[in-house]
Amino acid sequence: GMVDSKFVGGFLGKASDIASGELQNNETRTFANLIGDYYVPPAFLDAFALFVVKNFLAESLGSRIPLILGIWGEKGCGKSFQIELACRRMGIVPIVTSAGELEDEWAGEPGQLLRQRYRRAAQVIKNEGKMSCLVINDLDAGCGRFANTQCTVNNQMVMGTLMNLCDNPERVSVGQDWREDDLICRVPIIITANDLSTLYAPLLRDGRMEKFYWKPSEEDITQMVLQMYKDDGLTIDQVRTLVSEFEDQPLDFFGALRARAYDEQIWEWTRRTAREAAEALGAGKDYKSGQTEVDAYNLKAVTERLMRLRKEQDTLTERGVDVPDLELESVSVDLEKLLEEGRDLVREQQAVLDNQLSREYLAWQRDPEEVAAEEAAKRPVPPPPSQQQIAEAVEAAKRSQGERNAMLEQAQSIRRAVEAEERARREAELAAMPPPEPEPEPEPEEARAPQSRRLPLLHRTDGRGLAVDVAFGWEAAVAGAGHATLLLYLTNGTASALGPVAVAFEDGEGAPLGEAEVARVSPQRMATAAANA
Repeated sequence: GMVDSKFVGGFLGKASDIASGELQNNETRTFANLIGDYYVPPAFLDAFALFVVKNFLAESLGSRIPLILGIWGEKGCGKSFQIELACRRMGIVPIVTSAGELEDEWAGEPGQLLRQRYRRAAQVIKNEGKMSCLVINDLDAGCGRFANTQCTVNNQMVMGTLMNLCDNPERVSVGQDWREDDLICRVPIIITANDLSTLYAPLLRDGRMEKFYWKPSEEDITQMVLQMYKDDGLTIDQVRTLVSEFEDQPLDFFGALRARAYDEQIWEWTRRTAREAAEALGAGKDYKSGQTEVDAYNLKAVTERLMRLRKEQDTLTERGVDVPDLELESVSVDLEKLLEEGRDLVREQQAVLDNQLSREYLAWQRDPEEVAAEEAAKRPVPPPPSQQQIAEAVEAAKRSQGERNAMLEQAQSIRRAVEAEERARREAELAAMPPPEPEPEPEPEEARAPQSRRLPLLHRTDGRGLAVDVAFGWEAAVAGAGHATLLLYLTNGTASALGPVAVAFEDGEGAPLGEAEVARVSPQRMATAAANA
Protein backbone atom coordinates (compact mmCIF):
# COMPACT_ATOMS: atom_id res chain seq x y z
CA GLY A 1 0.00 0.00 0.00
CA MET A 2 0.98 3.62 -0.06
CA VAL A 3 3.17 4.98 2.75
CA ASP A 4 2.77 8.51 4.02
CA SER A 5 5.84 10.57 3.22
CA LYS A 6 6.17 11.77 6.84
CA PHE A 7 7.02 8.22 7.92
CA VAL A 8 9.58 7.62 5.17
CA GLY A 9 13.14 8.54 6.08
CA GLY A 10 15.29 10.01 3.32
CA PHE A 11 18.59 9.59 5.15
CA LEU A 12 21.10 7.72 2.96
CA GLY A 13 18.22 6.80 0.68
CA LYS A 14 16.84 4.23 3.13
CA ALA A 15 13.15 4.05 3.89
CA SER A 16 12.00 3.73 7.50
CA ASP A 17 11.34 0.15 8.53
CA ILE A 18 8.23 1.13 10.44
CA ALA A 19 6.86 2.81 7.34
CA SER A 20 7.28 0.28 4.55
CA GLY A 21 8.22 -3.02 6.19
CA GLU A 22 10.74 -3.76 3.45
CA LEU A 23 13.52 -4.37 6.00
CA GLN A 24 11.56 -6.95 7.93
CA ASN A 25 12.67 -10.55 7.50
CA ASN A 26 10.30 -13.27 6.42
CA GLU A 27 10.91 -16.00 8.96
CA THR A 28 11.52 -19.46 7.55
CA ARG A 29 9.94 -22.61 8.91
CA THR A 30 12.14 -24.14 11.62
CA PHE A 31 10.11 -27.33 12.28
CA ALA A 32 10.30 -26.74 16.02
CA ASN A 33 6.81 -28.18 16.32
CA LEU A 34 7.85 -31.49 14.73
CA ILE A 35 9.14 -33.37 17.74
CA GLY A 36 10.07 -36.99 17.25
CA ASP A 37 10.19 -39.20 14.21
CA TYR A 38 7.25 -39.35 11.79
CA TYR A 39 6.45 -41.72 8.98
CA VAL A 40 6.63 -40.23 5.48
CA PRO A 41 4.92 -42.37 2.82
CA PRO A 42 7.50 -43.39 0.18
CA ALA A 43 5.21 -42.43 -2.73
CA PHE A 44 4.83 -38.88 -1.40
CA LEU A 45 8.53 -38.47 -0.57
CA ASP A 46 9.59 -39.80 -3.99
CA ALA A 47 7.31 -37.39 -5.89
CA PHE A 48 8.41 -34.45 -3.74
CA ALA A 49 12.12 -35.23 -3.96
CA LEU A 50 12.03 -35.85 -7.72
CA PHE A 51 10.34 -32.49 -8.34
CA VAL A 52 12.79 -30.53 -6.15
CA VAL A 53 15.85 -32.20 -7.70
CA LYS A 54 14.57 -31.57 -11.23
CA ASN A 55 14.15 -27.86 -10.49
CA PHE A 56 17.66 -27.50 -9.06
CA LEU A 57 19.02 -29.31 -12.15
CA ALA A 58 16.78 -27.47 -14.62
CA GLU A 59 19.65 -25.42 -16.08
CA SER A 60 21.77 -28.50 -16.57
CA LEU A 61 18.95 -30.50 -18.12
CA GLY A 62 18.35 -27.89 -20.79
CA SER A 63 14.60 -28.55 -20.95
CA ARG A 64 11.55 -26.75 -19.63
CA ILE A 65 10.78 -28.00 -16.12
CA PRO A 66 7.51 -26.97 -14.39
CA LEU A 67 8.20 -24.55 -11.54
CA ILE A 68 5.07 -25.46 -9.53
CA LEU A 69 4.15 -28.80 -7.97
CA GLY A 70 0.39 -28.92 -7.30
CA ILE A 71 -0.37 -31.47 -4.57
CA TRP A 72 -4.12 -31.97 -4.39
CA GLY A 73 -6.48 -34.42 -2.75
CA GLU A 74 -9.23 -34.88 -0.21
CA LYS A 75 -9.42 -32.84 2.96
CA GLY A 76 -7.44 -34.04 5.95
CA CYS A 77 -5.18 -36.47 4.08
CA GLY A 78 -2.02 -34.75 5.39
CA LYS A 79 -0.84 -32.79 2.34
CA SER A 80 0.65 -29.79 4.20
CA PHE A 81 2.00 -31.93 7.05
CA GLN A 82 3.70 -34.36 4.66
CA ILE A 83 5.32 -31.42 2.86
CA GLU A 84 6.86 -30.27 6.14
CA LEU A 85 8.05 -33.79 6.92
CA ALA A 86 9.55 -34.15 3.45
CA CYS A 87 11.30 -30.78 3.78
CA ARG A 88 12.73 -31.77 7.15
CA ARG A 89 13.84 -35.14 5.77
CA MET A 90 15.65 -33.44 2.84
CA GLY A 91 17.03 -30.51 4.84
CA ILE A 92 14.98 -27.94 2.91
CA VAL A 93 14.14 -24.58 4.53
CA PRO A 94 10.69 -23.64 3.16
CA ILE A 95 9.07 -20.21 3.03
CA VAL A 96 5.40 -20.85 3.83
CA THR A 97 2.40 -18.77 2.76
CA SER A 98 -1.21 -19.48 3.64
CA ALA A 99 -4.37 -18.77 1.64
CA GLY A 100 -5.42 -16.10 4.16
CA GLU A 101 -2.51 -13.89 3.03
CA LEU A 102 -3.66 -13.85 -0.60
CA GLU A 103 -6.17 -11.03 -0.06
CA ASP A 104 -5.58 -7.46 1.05
CA GLU A 105 -7.39 -4.14 1.22
CA TRP A 106 -4.86 -2.77 -1.30
CA ALA A 107 -4.83 -4.13 -4.82
CA GLY A 108 -1.60 -5.86 -5.77
CA GLU A 109 -0.30 -6.47 -2.23
CA PRO A 110 -0.73 -10.31 -2.28
CA GLY A 111 1.10 -10.53 -5.60
CA GLN A 112 3.96 -8.46 -4.25
CA LEU A 113 4.01 -10.62 -1.11
CA LEU A 114 4.51 -13.75 -3.21
CA ARG A 115 7.36 -12.13 -5.13
CA GLN A 116 9.01 -11.01 -1.86
CA ARG A 117 8.85 -14.46 -0.37
CA TYR A 118 10.07 -16.02 -3.60
CA ARG A 119 13.12 -13.75 -3.49
CA ARG A 120 13.54 -14.53 0.23
CA ALA A 121 13.74 -18.25 -0.59
CA ALA A 122 16.31 -17.44 -3.27
CA GLN A 123 18.35 -15.56 -0.65
CA VAL A 124 18.29 -18.60 1.63
CA ILE A 125 19.75 -20.70 -1.20
CA LYS A 126 22.39 -18.12 -2.07
CA ASN A 127 23.40 -16.76 1.35
CA GLU A 128 22.78 -19.68 3.72
CA GLY A 129 23.70 -22.48 1.36
CA LYS A 130 20.53 -24.42 2.09
CA MET A 131 17.89 -25.68 -0.26
CA SER A 132 14.63 -23.76 -0.04
CA CYS A 133 11.21 -23.65 -1.65
CA LEU A 134 8.06 -21.52 -1.55
CA VAL A 135 5.05 -23.37 -0.10
CA ILE A 136 1.50 -22.00 -0.61
CA ASN A 137 -1.09 -23.90 1.38
CA ASP A 138 -4.75 -24.19 0.28
CA LEU A 139 -4.41 -22.06 -2.84
CA ASP A 140 -7.91 -22.96 -4.03
CA ALA A 141 -9.40 -21.64 -0.77
CA GLY A 142 -7.89 -18.21 -1.41
CA CYS A 143 -8.09 -17.94 -5.20
CA GLY A 144 -10.46 -20.68 -6.34
CA ARG A 145 -13.59 -19.79 -8.27
CA PHE A 146 -16.69 -21.47 -6.90
CA ALA A 147 -20.38 -21.13 -7.76
CA ASN A 148 -21.18 -18.16 -5.50
CA THR A 149 -17.78 -16.48 -5.02
CA GLN A 150 -16.59 -13.25 -6.54
CA CYS A 151 -13.23 -12.85 -8.22
CA THR A 152 -11.23 -9.87 -6.95
CA VAL A 153 -8.33 -7.99 -8.49
CA ASN A 154 -5.99 -9.60 -5.97
CA ASN A 155 -7.12 -13.07 -7.08
CA GLN A 156 -6.21 -12.16 -10.63
CA MET A 157 -2.90 -10.63 -9.54
CA VAL A 158 -1.94 -13.78 -7.62
CA MET A 159 -2.68 -15.97 -10.64
CA GLY A 160 -0.77 -13.60 -12.90
CA THR A 161 2.19 -13.47 -10.49
CA LEU A 162 2.45 -17.26 -10.31
CA MET A 163 2.29 -17.57 -14.12
CA ASN A 164 4.99 -14.89 -14.48
CA LEU A 165 7.21 -16.70 -11.98
CA CYS A 166 6.82 -19.90 -14.03
CA ASP A 167 7.78 -18.10 -17.23
CA ASN A 168 10.65 -16.06 -15.68
CA PRO A 169 11.80 -17.85 -12.52
CA GLU A 170 15.14 -16.02 -12.34
CA ARG A 171 13.95 -12.44 -12.92
CA VAL A 172 11.58 -11.33 -10.17
CA SER A 173 10.93 -7.70 -9.28
CA VAL A 174 9.35 -6.41 -6.08
CA GLY A 175 9.08 -2.81 -7.22
CA GLN A 176 12.66 -1.83 -8.00
CA ASP A 177 13.89 -0.92 -11.45
CA TRP A 178 14.76 -3.75 -13.78
CA ARG A 179 18.47 -4.53 -14.06
CA GLU A 180 20.06 -6.92 -16.48
CA ASP A 181 22.29 -8.38 -13.78
CA ASP A 182 19.48 -8.81 -11.24
CA LEU A 183 19.20 -12.57 -11.53
CA ILE A 184 18.21 -14.85 -8.65
CA CYS A 185 18.20 -18.58 -8.09
CA ARG A 186 15.37 -20.70 -9.37
CA VAL A 187 13.07 -21.64 -6.44
CA PRO A 188 10.59 -24.53 -6.71
CA ILE A 189 7.03 -23.66 -5.64
CA ILE A 190 4.82 -26.20 -3.87
CA ILE A 191 1.08 -25.58 -3.58
CA THR A 192 -1.65 -27.61 -1.90
CA ALA A 193 -5.33 -27.65 -2.83
CA ASN A 194 -8.42 -29.77 -2.57
CA ASP A 195 -9.63 -29.09 -6.12
CA LEU A 196 -7.23 -27.71 -8.74
CA SER A 197 -10.06 -27.28 -11.26
CA THR A 198 -11.23 -24.15 -9.40
CA LEU A 199 -7.98 -22.34 -10.26
CA TYR A 200 -7.23 -20.30 -13.38
CA ALA A 201 -6.81 -22.85 -16.17
CA PRO A 202 -3.65 -21.38 -17.83
CA LEU A 203 -1.82 -21.78 -14.50
CA LEU A 204 -2.47 -25.54 -14.65
CA ARG A 205 -0.71 -25.88 -17.99
CA ASP A 206 1.74 -28.79 -18.01
CA GLY A 207 4.70 -26.53 -18.71
CA ARG A 208 3.96 -24.51 -15.58
CA MET A 209 2.54 -26.95 -13.04
CA GLU A 210 3.13 -30.61 -12.36
CA LYS A 211 0.07 -32.20 -10.73
CA PHE A 212 0.31 -34.86 -8.02
CA TYR A 213 -2.85 -36.43 -6.60
CA TRP A 214 -2.26 -37.57 -3.04
CA LYS A 215 -4.48 -40.22 -1.54
CA PRO A 216 -2.68 -42.31 1.10
CA SER A 217 -3.27 -46.02 0.97
CA GLU A 218 -4.56 -47.98 3.92
CA GLU A 219 -1.03 -49.16 4.66
CA ASP A 220 0.27 -45.57 4.59
CA ILE A 221 -2.41 -44.46 7.03
CA THR A 222 -1.67 -47.44 9.27
CA GLN A 223 2.04 -46.63 9.42
CA MET A 224 1.40 -42.93 10.08
CA VAL A 225 -1.12 -43.68 12.84
CA LEU A 226 1.23 -46.26 14.36
CA GLN A 227 3.98 -43.63 14.54
CA MET A 228 1.46 -41.24 16.06
CA TYR A 229 0.53 -43.69 18.83
CA LYS A 230 3.97 -45.17 19.37
CA ASP A 231 4.25 -43.70 22.93
CA ASP A 232 0.84 -45.15 23.87
CA GLY A 233 1.84 -48.78 23.47
CA LEU A 234 -0.54 -49.73 20.64
CA THR A 235 0.52 -52.68 18.49
CA ILE A 236 0.39 -52.77 14.71
CA ASP A 237 -2.62 -55.11 14.81
CA GLN A 238 -4.53 -52.75 17.10
CA VAL A 239 -3.74 -49.83 14.80
CA ARG A 240 -4.97 -51.83 11.79
CA THR A 241 -8.21 -52.55 13.66
CA LEU A 242 -8.60 -48.86 14.47
CA VAL A 243 -7.99 -47.78 10.86
CA SER A 244 -10.32 -50.41 9.40
CA GLU A 245 -13.07 -49.41 11.85
CA PHE A 246 -12.94 -45.81 10.56
CA GLU A 247 -11.77 -46.49 7.02
CA ASP A 248 -13.69 -43.54 5.55
CA GLN A 249 -12.06 -41.01 7.88
CA PRO A 250 -9.06 -38.85 6.87
CA LEU A 251 -5.71 -38.85 8.61
CA ASP A 252 -6.46 -35.85 10.84
CA PHE A 253 -9.36 -37.82 12.37
CA PHE A 254 -6.90 -40.08 14.15
CA GLY A 255 -4.94 -37.07 15.42
CA ALA A 256 -8.13 -35.59 16.86
CA LEU A 257 -8.94 -39.01 18.31
CA ARG A 258 -5.66 -39.11 20.21
CA ALA A 259 -6.25 -35.58 21.54
CA ARG A 260 -9.67 -36.67 22.84
CA ALA A 261 -7.96 -39.37 24.89
CA TYR A 262 -6.33 -36.67 27.04
CA ASP A 263 -9.56 -34.80 27.80
CA GLU A 264 -10.23 -36.66 31.03
CA GLN A 265 -6.72 -36.03 32.40
CA ILE A 266 -6.79 -32.35 31.40
CA TRP A 267 -10.17 -31.89 33.07
CA GLU A 268 -8.87 -33.61 36.21
CA TRP A 269 -5.90 -31.22 36.28
CA THR A 270 -8.29 -28.27 35.87
CA ARG A 271 -10.48 -29.42 38.74
CA ARG A 272 -7.49 -30.09 40.99
CA THR A 273 -5.98 -26.66 40.32
CA ALA A 274 -9.30 -24.91 40.94
CA ARG A 275 -9.96 -26.95 44.07
CA GLU A 276 -6.57 -26.11 45.53
CA ALA A 277 -7.09 -22.41 44.89
CA ALA A 278 -10.58 -22.56 46.42
CA GLU A 279 -9.32 -24.34 49.53
CA ALA A 280 -6.54 -21.79 49.91
CA LEU A 281 -9.17 -19.06 49.97
CA GLY A 282 -11.37 -20.99 52.39
CA ALA A 283 -14.24 -21.20 49.95
CA GLY A 284 -13.99 -24.85 49.09
CA LYS A 285 -16.31 -26.00 51.92
CA ASP A 286 -19.11 -23.47 51.52
CA TYR A 287 -21.26 -24.13 48.47
CA LYS A 288 -24.10 -21.79 47.70
CA SER A 289 -27.58 -23.09 47.05
CA GLY A 290 -27.97 -24.34 43.50
CA GLN A 291 -24.22 -24.25 42.87
CA THR A 292 -22.49 -27.25 41.34
CA GLU A 293 -19.20 -28.61 42.57
CA VAL A 294 -17.27 -27.09 39.67
CA ASP A 295 -18.95 -23.70 40.08
CA ALA A 296 -17.71 -23.58 43.67
CA TYR A 297 -14.12 -24.02 42.51
CA ASN A 298 -12.01 -20.95 41.85
CA LEU A 299 -11.82 -21.40 38.08
CA LYS A 300 -10.28 -17.98 37.72
CA ALA A 301 -7.18 -19.41 39.39
CA VAL A 302 -6.89 -21.90 36.51
CA THR A 303 -6.40 -19.14 33.95
CA GLU A 304 -3.89 -17.39 36.23
CA ARG A 305 -1.96 -20.64 36.61
CA LEU A 306 -1.94 -21.16 32.86
CA MET A 307 -0.59 -17.65 32.26
CA ARG A 308 2.18 -18.21 34.82
CA LEU A 309 3.09 -21.46 33.11
CA ARG A 310 3.21 -19.72 29.74
CA LYS A 311 5.47 -17.00 31.12
CA GLU A 312 7.79 -19.56 32.70
CA GLN A 313 7.96 -21.50 29.45
CA ASP A 314 8.84 -18.35 27.49
CA THR A 315 11.58 -17.48 30.00
CA LEU A 316 13.09 -20.95 29.86
CA THR A 317 12.92 -20.95 26.08
CA GLU A 318 14.78 -17.64 25.88
CA ARG A 319 17.51 -19.05 28.18
CA GLY A 320 17.76 -22.20 26.07
CA VAL A 321 16.54 -24.45 28.88
CA ASP A 322 14.25 -27.37 28.16
CA VAL A 323 10.68 -26.71 29.25
CA PRO A 324 9.41 -29.39 31.68
CA ASP A 325 6.21 -31.21 30.78
CA LEU A 326 2.98 -30.37 32.54
CA GLU A 327 2.30 -32.62 35.50
CA LEU A 328 -0.63 -34.76 34.38
CA GLU A 329 -1.72 -38.15 35.50
CA SER A 330 -0.66 -40.96 33.23
CA VAL A 331 -2.96 -41.45 30.29
CA SER A 332 -4.10 -44.98 29.56
CA VAL A 333 -4.87 -45.24 25.85
CA ASP A 334 -6.29 -48.60 24.86
CA LEU A 335 -8.08 -49.78 21.76
CA GLU A 336 -11.56 -49.92 23.31
CA LYS A 337 -11.32 -46.36 24.55
CA LEU A 338 -10.14 -45.12 21.17
CA LEU A 339 -12.98 -46.94 19.40
CA GLU A 340 -15.51 -45.39 21.79
CA GLU A 341 -14.09 -41.89 21.33
CA GLY A 342 -13.97 -42.45 17.55
CA ARG A 343 -17.64 -43.39 17.38
CA ASP A 344 -18.45 -40.28 19.39
CA LEU A 345 -16.55 -38.14 16.86
CA VAL A 346 -18.42 -39.81 13.99
CA ARG A 347 -21.74 -39.04 15.67
CA GLU A 348 -20.72 -35.39 16.00
CA GLN A 349 -19.83 -35.27 12.30
CA GLN A 350 -23.15 -36.80 11.33
CA ALA A 351 -25.06 -34.39 13.58
CA VAL A 352 -23.52 -31.46 11.72
CA LEU A 353 -24.51 -32.98 8.36
CA ASP A 354 -28.03 -33.87 9.50
CA ASN A 355 -28.97 -30.55 11.12
CA GLN A 356 -27.50 -27.99 8.70
CA LEU A 357 -29.00 -25.08 10.58
CA SER A 358 -27.75 -22.56 8.02
CA ARG A 359 -30.06 -24.11 5.41
CA GLU A 360 -32.99 -23.20 7.64
CA TYR A 361 -31.67 -19.69 8.31
CA LEU A 362 -31.13 -19.07 4.56
CA ALA A 363 -34.18 -20.97 3.31
CA TRP A 364 -35.46 -17.83 1.55
CA GLN A 365 -32.46 -18.04 -0.82
CA ARG A 366 -33.24 -21.57 -1.95
CA ASP A 367 -35.64 -23.13 -4.42
CA PRO A 368 -39.13 -23.57 -2.85
CA GLU A 369 -39.47 -27.03 -4.39
CA GLU A 370 -36.19 -28.13 -2.80
CA VAL A 371 -37.30 -26.78 0.58
CA ALA A 372 -40.67 -28.58 0.28
CA ALA A 373 -38.92 -31.84 -0.64
CA GLU A 374 -36.64 -31.59 2.38
CA GLU A 375 -39.59 -30.86 4.68
CA ALA A 376 -41.40 -33.90 3.31
CA ALA A 377 -38.30 -36.01 3.88
CA LYS A 378 -38.15 -34.88 7.51
CA ARG A 379 -41.66 -36.14 8.25
CA PRO A 380 -41.58 -39.44 10.13
CA VAL A 381 -42.26 -42.50 8.01
CA PRO A 382 -44.90 -44.74 9.63
CA PRO A 383 -43.76 -48.29 10.37
CA PRO A 384 -45.09 -51.10 8.17
CA PRO A 385 -48.35 -52.65 9.43
CA SER A 386 -48.24 -55.93 11.32
CA GLN A 387 -50.03 -59.10 10.22
CA GLN A 388 -52.77 -58.51 12.79
CA GLN A 389 -53.32 -54.98 11.51
CA ILE A 390 -53.51 -56.27 7.95
CA ALA A 391 -56.09 -58.94 8.95
CA GLU A 392 -58.18 -56.36 10.81
CA ALA A 393 -58.07 -54.05 7.80
CA VAL A 394 -59.22 -56.89 5.49
CA GLU A 395 -62.13 -57.74 7.83
CA ALA A 396 -63.12 -54.08 8.01
CA ALA A 397 -63.04 -53.86 4.20
CA LYS A 398 -65.26 -56.95 3.92
CA ARG A 399 -67.75 -55.53 6.40
CA SER A 400 -67.77 -52.24 4.55
CA GLN A 401 -68.33 -54.05 1.23
CA GLY A 402 -71.22 -56.05 2.72
CA GLU A 403 -72.80 -52.87 4.04
CA ARG A 404 -72.47 -51.25 0.60
CA ASN A 405 -74.06 -54.29 -1.08
CA ALA A 406 -76.99 -54.23 1.36
CA MET A 407 -77.53 -50.53 0.78
CA LEU A 408 -77.41 -51.08 -3.00
CA GLU A 409 -80.01 -53.92 -2.80
CA GLN A 410 -82.26 -51.76 -0.69
CA ALA A 411 -82.00 -48.88 -3.16
CA GLN A 412 -82.84 -51.18 -6.08
CA SER A 413 -85.90 -52.55 -4.22
CA ILE A 414 -87.15 -49.04 -3.60
CA ARG A 415 -86.61 -48.14 -7.27
CA ARG A 416 -88.54 -51.24 -8.47
CA ALA A 417 -91.42 -50.43 -6.12
CA VAL A 418 -91.56 -46.83 -7.37
CA GLU A 419 -91.55 -47.99 -11.02
CA ALA A 420 -94.37 -50.50 -10.39
CA GLU A 421 -96.44 -47.82 -8.71
CA GLU A 422 -95.85 -45.45 -11.64
CA ARG A 423 -96.93 -48.10 -14.18
CA ALA A 424 -100.12 -48.82 -12.25
CA ARG A 425 -100.94 -45.11 -12.13
CA ARG A 426 -100.48 -44.73 -15.90
CA GLU A 427 -102.62 -47.78 -16.67
CA ALA A 428 -105.42 -46.39 -14.51
CA GLU A 429 -105.26 -43.06 -16.31
CA LEU A 430 -105.38 -44.77 -19.72
CA ALA A 431 -108.37 -46.88 -18.66
CA ALA A 432 -110.25 -43.74 -17.58
CA MET A 433 -109.67 -41.89 -20.89
CA PRO A 434 -112.47 -42.04 -23.69
CA PRO A 435 -111.70 -44.09 -26.84
CA PRO A 436 -109.97 -42.13 -29.63
CA GLU A 437 -111.97 -40.87 -32.66
CA PRO A 438 -111.33 -42.72 -35.98
CA GLU A 439 -108.90 -41.01 -38.30
CA PRO A 440 -110.33 -39.63 -41.62
CA GLU A 441 -109.51 -41.55 -44.78
CA PRO A 442 -106.72 -39.98 -46.86
CA GLU A 443 -107.73 -38.09 -49.97
CA PRO A 444 -106.62 -39.64 -53.30
CA GLU A 445 -103.48 -38.12 -54.68
CA GLU A 446 -103.63 -36.16 -57.88
CA ALA A 447 -102.10 -37.80 -60.96
CA ARG A 448 -98.65 -36.57 -61.61
CA ALA A 449 -97.20 -35.96 -65.02
CA PRO A 450 -94.87 -38.73 -66.14
CA GLN A 451 -91.17 -37.82 -66.28
CA SER A 452 -88.62 -39.15 -68.74
CA ARG A 453 -85.50 -40.94 -67.66
CA ARG A 454 -82.03 -41.15 -69.19
CA LEU A 455 -80.68 -44.53 -70.21
CA PRO A 456 -77.08 -45.36 -71.26
CA LEU A 457 -76.37 -46.77 -74.71
CA LEU A 458 -73.65 -49.21 -75.74
CA HIS A 459 -70.08 -48.06 -76.32
CA ARG A 460 -68.63 -49.21 -79.65
CA THR A 461 -65.70 -48.62 -81.99
CA ASP A 462 -65.86 -48.78 -85.80
CA GLY A 463 -62.26 -49.96 -86.19
CA ARG A 464 -60.99 -46.75 -87.82
CA GLY A 465 -60.12 -45.01 -84.57
CA LEU A 466 -63.58 -43.52 -84.07
CA ALA A 467 -64.90 -44.38 -80.61
CA VAL A 468 -68.12 -43.75 -78.73
CA ASP A 469 -67.13 -41.62 -75.76
CA VAL A 470 -70.52 -41.02 -74.10
CA ALA A 471 -73.94 -42.15 -75.28
CA PHE A 472 -77.27 -41.48 -73.59
CA GLY A 473 -80.86 -41.87 -74.69
CA TRP A 474 -84.00 -40.22 -73.40
CA GLU A 475 -86.91 -42.66 -73.18
CA ALA A 476 -90.47 -41.35 -73.39
CA ALA A 477 -92.14 -41.14 -70.00
CA VAL A 478 -95.30 -42.90 -71.23
CA ALA A 479 -95.22 -45.51 -73.93
CA GLY A 480 -96.74 -44.32 -77.19
CA ALA A 481 -96.62 -40.67 -76.15
CA GLY A 482 -94.32 -38.95 -78.59
CA HIS A 483 -90.78 -39.97 -79.40
CA ALA A 484 -87.36 -40.17 -77.75
CA THR A 485 -84.20 -38.22 -78.60
CA LEU A 486 -81.00 -40.20 -79.14
CA LEU A 487 -77.66 -38.43 -78.51
CA LEU A 488 -74.19 -39.79 -79.30
CA TYR A 489 -70.73 -38.38 -78.61
CA LEU A 490 -68.00 -39.44 -81.01
CA THR A 491 -64.24 -39.03 -80.36
CA ASN A 492 -61.59 -39.15 -83.10
CA GLY A 493 -58.43 -40.66 -81.64
CA THR A 494 -56.44 -40.52 -84.91
CA ALA A 495 -54.20 -37.83 -86.38
CA SER A 496 -56.44 -37.12 -89.41
CA ALA A 497 -60.02 -36.01 -89.87
CA LEU A 498 -62.72 -38.64 -90.38
CA GLY A 499 -65.97 -38.28 -92.23
CA PRO A 500 -68.62 -38.41 -93.30
CA VAL A 501 -69.68 -40.88 -90.59
CA ALA A 502 -73.00 -42.69 -90.68
CA VAL A 503 -74.47 -43.56 -87.30
CA ALA A 504 -77.19 -46.16 -86.72
CA PHE A 505 -79.05 -46.43 -83.44
CA GLU A 506 -80.28 -49.84 -82.31
CA ASP A 507 -81.89 -51.11 -79.19
CA GLY A 508 -80.53 -53.91 -77.04
CA GLU A 509 -82.09 -56.58 -79.24
CA GLY A 510 -80.61 -55.18 -82.50
CA ALA A 511 -83.81 -53.49 -83.73
CA PRO A 512 -83.11 -50.20 -85.53
CA LEU A 513 -84.13 -47.02 -83.72
CA GLY A 514 -82.87 -44.32 -86.03
CA GLU A 515 -80.04 -43.01 -88.16
CA ALA A 516 -77.81 -39.95 -88.19
CA GLU A 517 -74.87 -38.66 -90.20
CA VAL A 518 -71.84 -36.70 -89.03
CA ALA A 519 -70.09 -34.86 -91.82
CA ARG A 520 -66.64 -34.49 -90.20
CA VAL A 521 -64.86 -35.43 -86.98
CA SER A 522 -61.61 -33.42 -86.50
CA PRO A 523 -58.42 -35.08 -85.18
CA GLN A 524 -58.34 -35.42 -81.43
CA ARG A 525 -61.75 -33.77 -81.21
CA MET A 526 -65.28 -34.83 -80.33
CA ALA A 527 -68.47 -34.62 -82.43
CA THR A 528 -72.17 -35.12 -81.63
CA ALA A 529 -74.78 -37.18 -83.49
CA ALA A 530 -78.53 -36.98 -82.67
CA ALA A 531 -81.59 -38.82 -84.00
CA ASN A 532 -85.29 -39.16 -83.19
CA ALA A 533 -86.87 -42.56 -82.69
